[in-house]
Amino acid sequence: MKWGGNFSLVLIFSLFLIINNISDVNAQETYDEISIEEFIEMQLHLENGPTIKNGVYTVERFVGGLEWPTTMTFIDDNLFVLEKNKGTIRHVSNGELVEEPVLDLDVANAVEGGLLGITSYENNIYLFLTESNVDGGESTGTVILKYFWDGKNLVNRELVREVIKSQDGYHHHSGILLSRSTIPNQILAVIGDNFQETRNQNIFDSTIIDDTSTIFDISENEVFAVGIRNSFGLTEDPITKKIWMTENGPDGFDEINLVESKFNSGWKVVWGPSSEKDRDELGKNDEFVYSEPEFSWEQTIGVTAISFVNSEKFPDLKNDVLVGDFNNGNLYKFKLNNERTGFTFENQNLNDLVLNIGDSYDEIIFGVGFPGITDIEVGPDGLIYVVSIGDGTIYRITPEAKKIDKEHDFECVNIDKLSTDLSGCNLSNLELNGINLSGFNLSNVNLSNSSLKNSILTNVNLDGANLSNVDLTNSKLMNSIMTNTNLENANLSNTDMRFSILTGSNLDNAVISNSNISNANLESTQLENAVISNSELMYSNFKSSNFANTEISKSRLYSSEFSNAEFLNSSFIENDIAYSFFTNADFSGAEIFQITPYSSEIFNGEIIFSEETRSDVCLGKGFSVKILNRILFELDKIEGEFSDDIKKLILNIC
Repeated sequence: MKWGGNFSLVLIFSLFLIINNISDVNAQETYDEISIEEFIEMQLHLENGPTIKNGVYTVERFVGGLEWPTTMTFIDDNLFVLEKNKGTIRHVSNGELVEEPVLDLDVANAVEGGLLGITSYENNIYLFLTESNVDGGESTGTVILKYFWDGKNLVNRELVREVIKSQDGYHHHSGILLSRSTIPNQILAVIGDNFQETRNQNIFDSTIIDDTSTIFDISENEVFAVGIRNSFGLTEDPITKKIWMTENGPDGFDEINLVESKFNSGWKVVWGPSSEKDRDELGKNDEFVYSEPEFSWEQTIGVTAISFVNSEKFPDLKNDVLVGDFNNGNLYKFKLNNERTGFTFENQNLNDLVLNIGDSYDEIIFGVGFPGITDIEVGPDGLIYVVSIGDGTIYRITPEAKKIDKEHDFECVNIDKLSTDLSGCNLSNLELNGINLSGFNLSNVNLSNSSLKNSILTNVNLDGANLSNVDLTNSKLMNSIMTNTNLENANLSNTDMRFSILTGSNLDNAVISNSNISNANLESTQLENAVISNSELMYSNFKSSNFANTEISKSRLYSSEFSNAEFLNSSFIENDIAYSFFTNADFSGAEIFQITPYSSEIFNGEIIFSEETRSDVCLGKGFSVKILNRILFELDKIEGEFSDDIKKLILNIC
């Protein structure tokens, strides 16, 4: 992952703060915290972009450019989405983000505070927020507001409910709102414990009465559930009309719960599966009844949104529940039992309704690569919309992937409409831009002269495939197998090929610009006459590869292996090759200029060069060469004829 300086660090730190309070607990509770390094490691795969596991569906970027989006709602074809820290509501009309917000509120936005929840009933919009006298100021309370959408503006502000005066203005507000289909204009809200210790947190000797740790009707005094630590998901089953919620545990056991009448989720007595002792303690609450989670994760994932896909466009999902997580960017799918009161699994390890550390979770993974899911909704068009707070994007999932089928009338004997095995097929000369072939078998396929711009080919088997003259601009080929693949004359600009295997492949005449081929294996690869510029080729294996007549410029090649590689007559300019190995590499006739750093360590072992080799650095190895290169390195920092004369003298000595 590339980091762009202080802004990235601030962003990651801010994300870390939220995760630390979604899936863990602050310093008031003695539980382990997720470290910044762990968070970065979790997020590394998310650069690849969202994909759906089985390849049958397509994920597309619907709207971008949002700042910390949390939740959304639809009124007819209008989509409204919240920006948490700015207190703004953004309007999406006809698939386009309207430039100016339709509403701007002052919010206390530290950590989990801000503009948090939105829902709608007819033309009324309801908002859950932590108020302030100025954006980013101290919280003056948690409130629920109501506005009317007149087709152009949000008008007629009304304070529906002052939930709590802020005891803690930063944590466990939750804030998700739900518009019920069973009772007109009934809106439910969920709020976390706000770090309080009342009877609602099953502290039975407490005399404090407030709204914390509850699901409640915003306009009535009715409380539907208590014992909730921190929830970012609340929904209604469109068939049974029952309420479901997600809940974040402290150091373990995030949950999915079916909320029956007068439900007790168990906090602060229990999270995750209970013991007999826990149930005895919770039995002291004679009004709200505890029941076990319908599913829980032993290791916290930052579980967030939950949604039923009641859409004719997704008939295969009518008995499934979609759930998002923040920490890993995963979209989960759970199959309901016949009574729609719980889940069924094929994996025997999941039948205890717990994903224990070490259990396989392939069965419940529906999609990956969403940087921090905060909401999932089905739009009026029947499509699935997913909010990603991590990259400020709303993604849209469509029911059929753009995929190859019989309508293309190409040569392929083993394909059916939904096949993921296209091995040996002739797919040449096709326009396949934006296609999602993640996880497909494309071994020995012929894709020559085809266009696959903006496509996703992650975890794909392209062994022995013909991709000559293919345009793969802006595509993802991460973790793919491309051994003995023909990529001659291919355009690989802005392409992500990290962790891929390209041993023995042919990339002659390929264009590799602004691309990332780090952590890849390209041993014995042909790269003659290729153009490589502004690219990342770090931590990769290029042993015995052929770079003859290749232009390599302004790229990062450090910590890579180039032993026995051929750079005959190549142009090797402005590259960072620190800590790489060039043992027995042949630079005969090459141009080697402006290489950094000037250190003999960049050429570990002997390299081969001829009288025609031109360079502004001393080549070879040895202590004397190291000294000369160090002097050249320091002289580069000094301007003037004097330093230039010394550099010329040193290069003559070399």
